[in-house]
Amino acid sequence: ILLTLTDFQTAPGLTAAMSTSGYKGINVNYVGYIPGLLGSSAQLASAFNGAFVSSQIVPAEENTPYIKQMQTDLEAAGAKTGKFITLSDAIAYAQADLLVSQLKAVGKTLNTKTFDQKVNGGSYVYKSSAAGGQGQMEFPAMHQIAADCAAMLKISGTTYTEIVPFTC
Repeated sequence: ILLTLTDFQTAPGLTAAMSTSGYKGINVNYVGYIPGLLGSSAQLASAFNGAFVSSQIVPAEENTPYIKQMQTDLEAAGAKTGKFITLSDAIAYAQADLLVSQLKAVGKTLNTKTFDQKVNGGSYVYKSSAAGGQGQMEFPAMHQIAADCAAMLKISGTTYTEIVPFTC
């Protein structure tokens, strides 16, 4: 297994170079899951073809209640892409879901002190607003520890195929 730990600009070229040089093993990266991009660039799709991607966001391909709610919310908000979930949408939605959860936990008396006490006081635990969403996160530990959730996808042409579902 080759773990390609590079930025997005480097990953396609390195992946393609490994493939054309005859490497037959598994090549995994953390940057190749960008919904819609493979379909808009034949050269990029070709470079990434056969690679695996570890995604720390819930892939839209899972079609969980969380994903369905995100699609509904995107359409209701008049998103330019309709219900198609871009990488930016997925990241922003996860961040907004966390913030809304934190604000609900704080309650009606919201100020910097009450927010800090509730979120960083040791008892706040984030749970996704819908099943199949981001994993549970305990605060304040999450300020220093990354969430331990990921999915594994395989790139075949312009398609991402889920190999391991998003789990924590």
